[in-house]
Amino acid sequence: MRASSLFYRSDLVRALALAALLVMSGCDSPNQHKKKHPTVDKSEPASKAKNPHSDPQPEADPLAVSRAYVNALPETYPKIVPTKATGTTHVVSSFLFEGKPLRVELDANNGALEGARTAQRDVTYPVGERPSDLEARGNVPYVVDAAQDSFFEAILIQFRTIRADQKLDDDRYYELLTAFVQNIPYDTHGKAGGRFPLEVVVDNTGDCDEKSRLLAGLAAREGYAVALLTFDTEQHMAVGIKADELTFRTTGYAYTEATLVSPVTNPFADTDTLDLKSTPSVIPIGSGQKRYRAAADIRYLVDTRASLTQMVDEENRKIAKANTDMAALNADANRLARKLNARGASRAIDTDSLKKQFEKITEQQRTLDAESRQMLARATTHVSLANLYNDPFIARVPLVQRLRDGLAALP
Repeated sequence: MRASSLFYRSDLVRALALAALLVMSGCDSPNQHKKKHPTVDKSEPASKAKNPHSDPQPEADPLAVSRAYVNALPETYPKIVPTKATGTTHVVSSFLFEGKPLRVELDANNGALEGARTAQRDVTYPVGERPSDLEARGNVPYVVDAAQDSFFEAILIQFRTIRADQKLDDDRYYELLTAFVQNIPYDTHGKAGGRFPLEVVVDNTGDCDEKSRLLAGLAAREGYAVALLTFDTEQHMAVGIKADELTFRTTGYAYTEATLVSPVTNPFADTDTLDLKSTPSVIPIGSGQKRYRAAADIRYLVDTRASLTQMVDEENRKIAKANTDMAALNADANRLARKLNARGASRAIDTDSLKKQFEKITEQQRTLDAESRQMLARATTHVSLANLYNDPFIARVPLVQRLRDGLAALP
């Protein structure tokens, strides 16, 4: 009876911890979890912070709710048990952010690293009692495992220094964390059971699940309202950050791709390689409140790209017509020149009239040539601006600035 009561009590604590985690992250209840992943967050966005670009003091532990959920799990789950291995493994990670090369260095504790490499990764539960939060059990522990806290802090100390040096607001700081993870090479094969975030950085590779858990762990520890977005049908995972606009379908989160270098919301995704038709389930991580508020810039990038494409197409049509008109004027000028050259053979030719026609055509050629050159210059500028979108490492802020400067410089 005592053992049974204890199990019931532990399961109740786990359920209460999960409910608290979902409430802090904007979900309604643990019953929203589906077969494999938690269901989509249908709650209203949290209230806006007084200063969206402020740098508030972080919570004592932004992951406290998530840790309570994991600690209350009644069965086994992925967990690092550090070994007695001594020493450290030195790692240098280089990446680009807003066109600038950056790097972070890490001396990974070998005991924690070896523990991660040998950790059991199974999620167990009684036969016939598949838990509704199975996917959360299989992912949240990877992110919040306390054996990785020193690893996360060692990296985040360096990111905070970069933030201070470059005067990054909350949106750009989240983009900095995102750029770091996106620049880690993608592992097409993955690791059986999946890597812990510590392993992803040391190995300098990871698949969608592994890199998404790394980004969620970094962002959640810095107080951002993030979640793992899991796509059952496509077998894909990404990160979501709470946002007021441009949220992914009905989730309430702005989509962040961890495997490709791309802006938050992934507005220019290549649908041939990342065609996500299903609605993701949501696994909230931590209880952060910082939201992504750069939707206006993202919308500007999307609208400007569409406008540039339309302008280039229109200018190409005008240039093609100008070429046709110029060819016709050249033919008329050649015809008149032949008549003028033949004036000595026939007194019937009115040379004065021919000269006036020739001069008129010549003036039309000059005007059309000037217009064509201007159209070509504009088209060339528009094409060069459109090509900025093809740079995989360009970020939101410099891209917006270069587009505005380029369009303002047009005659």
